[in-house]
Amino acid sequence: MEQKNNQSKKGMRIVIAGMLIVFIVGCFFGGRQWLLPARTRSQTAAKRHALSQSIYTADSQSGYARLTASEQIAYAQFLKAAETHLSSVALSGIRLDVEAVKRVWQAFYQDNPQIFWVSGYRYTYGGANQIVSGVQLVYAYTQQEAQAKQRQIDTGAKRMLAQIPKGADDYHTVLAVHDIIVKDTRYGSGSKDNQNIVSVLVDHESVCAGYSRAMQYLLKKVGIYCTVVDGRVAGRGAHEWNLVKMDGDYYFVDVTWDDPTFEGEAPSDYVDHAFFGITTRALLKNHTIDAPLGEIATCEATRDNYFVREQRDYHAGESGKFLRAVLMARYRGEKIFSARFASADDMQKAVSRLRWLRLPGLRYVKREEMHVLTLLMP
Repeated sequence: MEQKNNQSKKGMRIVIAGMLIVFIVGCFFGGRQWLLPARTRSQTAAKRHALSQSIYTADSQSGYARLTASEQIAYAQFLKAAETHLSSVALSGIRLDVEAVKRVWQAFYQDNPQIFWVSGYRYTYGGANQIVSGVQLVYAYTQQEAQAKQRQIDTGAKRMLAQIPKGADDYHTVLAVHDIIVKDTRYGSGSKDNQNIVSVLVDHESVCAGYSRAMQYLLKKVGIYCTVVDGRVAGRGAHEWNLVKMDGDYYFVDVTWDDPTFEGEAPSDYVDHAFFGITTRALLKNHTIDAPLGEIATCEATRDNYFVREQRDYHAGESGKFLRAVLMARYRGEKIFSARFASADDMQKAVSRLRWLRLPGLRYVKREEMHVLTLLMP
């Protein structure tokens, strides 16, 4: 995902690599193009002991946990420099080549959504072994600007987290954050910070990087492990989503793809859940995973999938059960009713039988590849 500008200078090479500085990767959703940067995310100090105690660095899926001992030292130095707004990263006592520095940056990006003010990095290297002699961080904000922006972020995050139900378990906490982000954010690249959390928590307009990193940032604040995953979507380009741990199991959540782009009118607070708590098998129907730091956990659990938890997962021959559930939802005044079916054929049978309910004005949207049917009640 990285493009490099190499310049020979007295036997040395200076390489700029960053989120917004050197490369821009096209990221597509619903046929519209948006921008994807490089990487950033984890806890706080340069002390490796403190880092290792964090659920974000201790979890096997964290960027930090995937690094070698020397790379972890460099990671801590990256973090210390970023937190104190230093221009240079002190790679003290370690020798890393170019590929190792790239791994450290990838891990740093993956673990630290809160470091929104860093937009990239530069490194200088030379010799046959390409040993890196210096690393400089590139900043999108001055320290004073970042502090002012942080106050706005704190206000937005506090407001959003206050909407999580008291006593919520992992599933309901993640669901609440997912729904809040979708309701509170307009899809689009209008924010200059659309590759970081500012776009969601302050500007309320973002693309995949902003959605996924805001999800990670907010869940991090409530102690639920969440990381960002990079990849591609068939026919659409680069994309970013989340890997979340709920009740001890990993699940994929794609907040961006759960932000509806339906034509016509829909309730303003409508949220899709086709990509909430899905397995690897379900994800790979239309996503491809990039794993620059190693294999991503295989998600096999289904207990905290939205349709399983909400009892809206219908098996073959259960169209009658589905129709009864639709009538009950209408009776309760629900404007939206989503259900998942065992196959595309089962979903189509359910659609064909909706006419039995005699509900004029009933509209529906199908997510064909996920076998998800969403009804917009009249």
